[in-house]
Amino acid sequence: MPGMSPLKPVRYGVFGLLYYAQGMLWSYFSALNALYFLSKGLSIADVGVLTSIASIPLILKFFFGLLSDKVNLFGMGHRKPYILLGLFIQSMMLVIAPFIDIANHF
Repeated sequence: MPGMSPLKPVRYGVFGLLYYAQGMLWSYFSALNALYFLSKGLSIADVGVLTSIASIPLILKFFFGLLSDKVNLFGMGHRKPYILLGLFIQSMMLVIAPFIDIANHF
């Protein structure tokens, strides 16, 4: 196509793959995690509450995107500190998660 950068289709492809991966992860979470929680003795209402809480980051990511575009956090740029902060929090939660018995702590 005239005037189209050769990298533009690659960028669109990566963008599409990102949302495909997020959709696959959300599909797993909403379907299989519910079965896991039910097997641990939680009620269907509790499963609904946990799923709602877990969906909050998906809803707020648009606002964090706007925030990261406007606020230069720690003087490190507009996106890098948010990515590093998010990775740090996610890593800590993944270390802590196996030690939480959801049936007793919810």
